[in-house]
Amino acid sequence: MNDNAAYSTSDKLGTQYGDRLKHIREARNLSPEFIASQLGISLQEYLEWEAFEGELNYVTDLGELMKLSGVLKIATLKLFDDEVPAGSFIPLSMLTQLISQYLQNTGTNLSQFEQQVGWSVEASLNDPTRVLEWNIDCLRSVCLQINLDWRLVVNTTVT
Repeated sequence: MNDNAAYSTSDKLGTQYGDRLKHIREARNLSPEFIASQLGISLQEYLEWEAFEGELNYVTDLGELMKLSGVLKIATLKLFDDEVPAGSFIPLSMLTQLISQYLQNTGTNLSQFEQQVGWSVEASLNDPTRVLEWNIDCLRSVCLQINLDWRLVVNTTVT
């Protein structure tokens, strides 16, 4: 993944994330209607995830992506990248602790941090479950700022 492009909409080979999703769905012989019904969203919304550049990383939140990966029976990371990064998986609940540590260690206040990353994260620091409301672009920006590979956060597995 090109981590320099914090808002990339394609993998390192140039495949759009929506195309990756479509290929994964088709490889599992699942219909768009089935996926939409399992996620509790409209067929139109699901089809937009496959069709429009940026839908998966900007419009869709982490909670929806994890639910989607569960339906597809894949690690969430597989929606964006085929390589599993070196390092330990970082649970979402631990991410807010790492942000707080970063703020403390660097002397950066929350307002400065949010300005640097371009996203509001205060609600998530107060309630770590709110990280699930972030999209991939937010996650990548935050992780880039705290020097963390964002792929470690979404490298969830389905059992």
